[in-house]
Amino acid sequence: MESPLGDLQIPVKTVLAAELRPEYDVVLLTCKAYDLDSAVAALVSVMAAGCAVIPLLNGIAHLRRLDERFGYANVLGGTCAIQATLRSDGVIHHASTLQRLLFGERDGSTSTRARAFAATLATTKIDWEMSADIEQDLWEKLVFLSALAATTCLFRANVGEILAVQLDGGRPDVLLEPMALGRPRDRHDPGLPRQQPRERDLGGRRRLGLNG
Repeated sequence: MESPLGDLQIPVKTVLAAELRPEYDVVLLTCKAYDLDSAVAALVSVMAAGCAVIPLLNGIAHLRRLDERFGYANVLGGTCAIQATLRSDGVIHHASTLQRLLFGERDGSTSTRARAFAATLATTKIDWEMSADIEQDLWEKLVFLSALAATTCLFRANVGEILAVQLDGGRPDVLLEPMALGRPRDRHDPGLPRQQPRERDLGGRRRLGLNG
């Protein structure tokens, strides 16, 4: 991995779905939306012991599917912000210092398991927060990303390139107003990413992970 925070090369620890056992306290679910069904199927044996799952997918729709399979009580809410891409040579390129993770119980409570996960995160350098209203956070991010993805894909350009265009003597800032509405309130604002993943995937003819 190449990052402004320092490059890193470590062996990847993997386990096959058939080898999973009910010995985990928390599962961070980070798959793309198009892989959700297979990921859920792989987690059945893990979740059998009452393990909690924290999905970091964008959107809202995945929560209903996880609730149906594992139960509302076992599914927390979560979201992350990072500007990273997997290059064709297999290197993960972290484009900025942004590495933020929000999570929380969806009923707003401060549970023992949430506090335990927070204590684990406190030992890392990740910018994290245990949210009292994680579903609101998810909706805000969805509004923000919807406007951002629509704009960058429509123009086949990143935000910096779009803002550089002059229209009738001014910039097309009106196109970016929905993004401002969807930005998290009273939190550190990392600014708009230079390139949005949807625009990057579309330009590279990659499979799109569409979230709703």
